[in-house]
Amino acid sequence: MLRRQDLIVGKFYVNYGRRIAREVLRTGRKTVTFNTYHLDTRNSCGTPSECLVQDFVRWADSEASPRELAVLQQPDMDV
Repeated sequence: MLRRQDLIVGKFYVNYGRRIAREVLRTGRKTVTFNTYHLDTRNSCGTPSECLVQDFVRWADSEASPRELAVLQQPDMDV
């Protein structure tokens, strides 16, 4: 299970059921700001979003694997 202290700016976290990855942009005491990407299409969901840290930790299944990162960071990815 992901913990609050596991959230690191610049890292990606995934929700396997929804096939979504989130890149952490900023963390605060109570909130986290992130970009969201679809794992299947690599498309961005638009502008950054924000939620409570506890909700983000509950949402995330794990940190993105090296394979998932490679897919997300391919050059033709929409940013």
